[in-house]
Amino acid sequence: MIRYIKQIGLYALLITSATACYVDPSDVVPATVAVAPTAGTANFSKFVAIGNSLTAGFADGGVYREGQLVAYPNLLSQRFALVGGGAFPQPLYSVEQKDGTGYLRLRNVPGGPTAPIIQPFGPGSTGFMSGIIGLNGATPLYAKHVGANNNFGVAGIKIADVLTPGYGFSNPVGFNSHFERLLGTTNATSTYKDYVVANSTGATFFSMWLGNNDVLGYATAGGVGTMTDVTTFTTNYQAMIDAITPIASQGVLVTIPQVTIAAHFRTITYGALLAQVQAAAPTVTALFIEATGGTRPATATDLFLLGAQADYGNFGKTTVGTGQPFPYGLHPNNPLKDASVLDVMEVAEITLRTNELNAVISAQATAKGLAFLDVNATGGALDQANSPAGFLSGRYIYRTSFISGGVFSLDGIHLTPSGNAIIANELMKVINTKYGSTLPPLTLANYKAVTVVPLP
Repeated sequence: MIRYIKQIGLYALLITSATACYVDPSDVVPATVAVAPTAGTANFSKFVAIGNSLTAGFADGGVYREGQLVAYPNLLSQRFALVGGGAFPQPLYSVEQKDGTGYLRLRNVPGGPTAPIIQPFGPGSTGFMSGIIGLNGATPLYAKHVGANNNFGVAGIKIADVLTPGYGFSNPVGFNSHFERLLGTTNATSTYKDYVVANSTGATFFSMWLGNNDVLGYATAGGVGTMTDVTTFTTNYQAMIDAITPIASQGVLVTIPQVTIAAHFRTITYGALLAQVQAAAPTVTALFIEATGGTRPATATDLFLLGAQADYGNFGKTTVGTGQPFPYGLHPNNPLKDASVLDVMEVAEITLRTNELNAVISAQATAKGLAFLDVNATGGALDQANSPAGFLSGRYIYRTSFISGGVFSLDGIHLTPSGNAIIANELMKVINTKYGSTLPPLTLANYKAVTVVPLP
C-alpha cells in the first residue's frame, strides 16, 4: 500500500480551496466623501508607526517596495494629509532594489483541475541585499536605509525583544536583519525602544501594533517553543507606551489578532490531507500526530500549516520520522511530528494567551486615553471576513481564505493591499470616534488583492 503514496504537495491540496472566488479589484472606483475631512481634536502633523511586519508592509513572504507602499501606516498617512498631516517617510527599498528581500508570486489563476503555481521571486537579484553576511556567519544583511523614517515596522520583532540591546546588531544571538537595516553605525546596539524615541522627535500622533509575534512564532512552529509570558509582555509593552506618550500623547493601539484565523492555518485541512492519502491508499482510515498528551489520530479540529506542506509529502514513507520503519503519519508508532500540526489543545493555549496579552493592550489604551482597535471584535471587518458570508465592500466580498479571499497575501499571514486598506479603514473608525475627526474611508476596490504574474 505504502509504495503508492506519492508526495503530497501544497498545490494539490489547494485545488478545491483556492478556486471558489478569485478577487482582483484592480479597477479604480471613485471615492465618495459624504462629510468634509476634519482632524477633530487630533493633531496628525507628524505621524509615526510602531510595529512589526504588518506595519512594515511585509507581504507574500517578504519585504519589497510595492508592499511597503501599501502598508496600512502609509495609507493612513495619505488620509491624515487631508487634515494637516505631514510627510510620512518610510524605509523604502529603492526602485533599483524594488524586489527587496524577495517574495512569492502567483503565476496562474487556479480553476477546475488547475492547481495554483506559486514561485519565489527576487532573492539573488542584483542589489536586493547588501552582499554582507552578519557576524553570525549566516544571516544576510539587507541594503541600509538612509534618511528620515516614520515607519518603525520591523519584521519578526516581539514585545519580548523591544528592550534587548543589540537586537539589530549583527551578533550571533537575537539578531534581526530587518532592524539592522534601519540602524546607523553609531546606534547599532540600540534597543528598539531607543530607536523609536530617537526617531519620534516632534511626533504628534502614533499607531502601535505590536505583540503578534509573541504568539505567532509559537503557532507557525506547530506549538513548539514558547510564547511570551504575560509578565514580560506587560513590562515591555508598558515601557514602549511610557516612551512614546510623552512625545506624542495621541495615538491608537491595536490588539493581537487570533492568529488561527489566518489562511496559513486554515487552508490545508485534515479532510484534504486524508483524502489525498486515501486516493493512493484507500485502506488508510486515520492520520496520526504528535499532540499534547501523546500520539493520537488527527481530527478536523487540529490545524495544519502552509509552511509544513513538504513534511506532508512524507506520509507513508518508512524512512522518515522517529518510528521508522513504520509508515510516517499512518501508524501510531511513527506519527506526524509535532512541528507540522497545531493540535486543538495548542490552539486553545494560543487563544488564551492572546486574550491575556490583549487585555494588557486594552488596559494601556484606557490608562493613556488612546484610541483602541480590537481586531477580534465581533462585527469588525476581520471577523466578518472570517465568516462564511465574508466582508462586503462595494462590489466585492472579502474573505480570509487563501488566494481567493483577498485579505491575506501568498504567505497566508500578512496582508494584501486590500487587506491593508481594510485595516486602515478600521483604524480610522476608532480614531474618528476617539478624536472627533472625520477621516473618510478608503475605497477598497482601488487596492489589489492577490494578483497573477502569468507564466511566460
